Amino acid sequence: MILISKRRVTSLKIFILIVFLIIIGRLIHLQIYHGKEYTLMAESNRIRKVKIQASRGKILDREGEVLADEKPSYNLLYMLSQNALIDDPIIRELANILNISEEEIVKRIKERPSPFLPATLASDLPFNKVAEISERFGDTSALYIQPSLVRHYPNDEVACHILGYIGEVDKETLKKRRNEGLGLGDIVGKAGVEYTYDSYLRGKDGIRFIPITPTEKKVKLYETPPPIEPIPGCDIHLTIDLGLQRFCEETIGDRRGAIIVMDANDGSIYSLASKPTFNPNIFSGYVPADLWITLANDESHPLLNRAISASYPPGSTFKLVTASAALENGLVEPDEHMEVPCYGYFKFGNRIFHCWNPAGHGALTISEAITYSCNVFFFQVGLRVGIERLEEMSKRYHLGEKTGIDLPGEVDGLIPSIERLKRKFGDNYPKGEILNNSIGQGHVMVTPIQMAVLVSSLANGGKLVKPHLIDYITDPEGKIVYMAGREIISETGISEETRKIILDGMEGVLKRTGENRHYMCGKTGSAENPHGKTHSWFVSFCPRDNPRLVVVLLFEHGIHGEFYIHNVKQIIDYCRQNGIPDDHWPLEKE
Repeated sequence: MILISKRRVTSLKIFILIVFLIIIGRLIHLQIYHGKEYTLMAESNRIRKVKIQASRGKILDREGEVLADEKPSYNLLYMLSQNALIDDPIIRELANILNISEEEIVKRIKERPSPFLPATLASDLPFNKVAEISERFGDTSALYIQPSLVRHYPNDEVACHILGYIGEVDKETLKKRRNEGLGLGDIVGKAGVEYTYDSYLRGKDGIRFIPITPTEKKVKLYETPPPIEPIPGCDIHLTIDLGLQRFCEETIGDRRGAIIVMDANDGSIYSLASKPTFNPNIFSGYVPADLWITLANDESHPLLNRAISASYPPGSTFKLVTASAALENGLVEPDEHMEVPCYGYFKFGNRIFHCWNPAGHGALTISEAITYSCNVFFFQVGLRVGIERLEEMSKRYHLGEKTGIDLPGEVDGLIPSIERLKRKFGDNYPKGEILNNSIGQGHVMVTPIQMAVLVSSLANGGKLVKPHLIDYITDPEGKIVYMAGREIISETGISEETRKIILDGMEGVLKRTGENRHYMCGKTGSAENPHGKTHSWFVSFCPRDNPRLVVVLLFEHGIHGEFYIHNVKQIIDYCRQNGIPDDHWPLEKE
């Protein structure tokens, strides 16, 4: 019995030793292999990481005038890991200060992605609210007033369609840009230049470490890591001239329309005006649902960039394409008169097609027909050209496709197409469609930016230049990290003879007005609109022999395009007087 007892005691000792060694081994394992992990877990309960917002880069015009920057602001963060309750006295007092319900505050806390992340209770707090909260809750670690930055557009509505606006990143964007370090609640560009160059404009946020105590008191019981400083974003320098942009928007006035001023040789955009406008500052903070509804239901569509995102029938400006197709295919001689002079109408089958001038234009050459915009002449040219050749020439001018301008939302438009007519009508499609197409009506739709590129190709000898708003980009130290340059989309291949005949006709448009001191070449257009009054076009460039600028004007529901030639002359006057693009302008005609 004694031996058995000793054996049991020995076994018990061995068992205790083994258990002890296991415990020691486990502690060593946790300390060596998982020590850092558990230290971080412990720290997460006593330290909150608060984002230090990186400054978003500025957007500036060609002269360095600020178009978009930032202003100081404050956000209110809830720091505790546990969710607040409705009856929490802090929540009750905050609801009174912020003028929102207790339920809304609790909801914002619960909706944060993680309990270990702060919840944003309010953004862009006015200073009087900051002072009131600091005075009332200055000693609690449950709340933190976070210095922040709010996007600011000092010129309000001016250039709004170019600049765009910012907003919180959505889930779809997070998926697409998962490699860029974006997180929920981050601010990104939503439209315009803010969207296109967001990856340059966005900096890299820093981190501040805030101690949290169980008593919710701001008592420094331990050291916190030093902050990780943010890295500012890059500055975007545009080709836009702020003064010219404002002048063009004032020229449009209360109308709906667009004006584009573009360099005829390299595609630099000096103004891209669209009206009606909106104030992008309203998107820099919280946007109430009713405001979104108001903007969405506004029949004037202020968010629509009419220069690139809306397509219109080109009207008589499309006669430049029809004339190109006829001359390049040898279907019309430069001094040829059509079989039927213009008597104000043209009979085709059992239909009558009218000229805009009921008195008629008589017998004209193709250059004169461009000058006087004679429909009857171009009806007959269209019958010779046919839809296939008209489609081919439209493609050579890159109509019906995006220009590639560095803004989101550009649309394609529509060009004449036999295939589309057959899909709609079958083989027995209306043969009179070519008459409508030849004068820019029917199934033809273009954007103002497409017409600017088309006119620039006539001005510069056939090169279709890609329009662009970006000039260059600088990093926070001022070093240039990107420089834009001339980019040729393609060449039209139009002969110099064809080009001269067309430009003679375009120059004649200005000579008819009585003076052409800017050596302009232009073409008017009045496009029928099934929803109301006609749309008015005037497309132009100047000077003819050393082209500098392309100016395209479109007014919805306007008068005849010729009525607005004086507006374009005023825009060119502004450019000459203000050195746009530079001071090397030829002397004006006496």
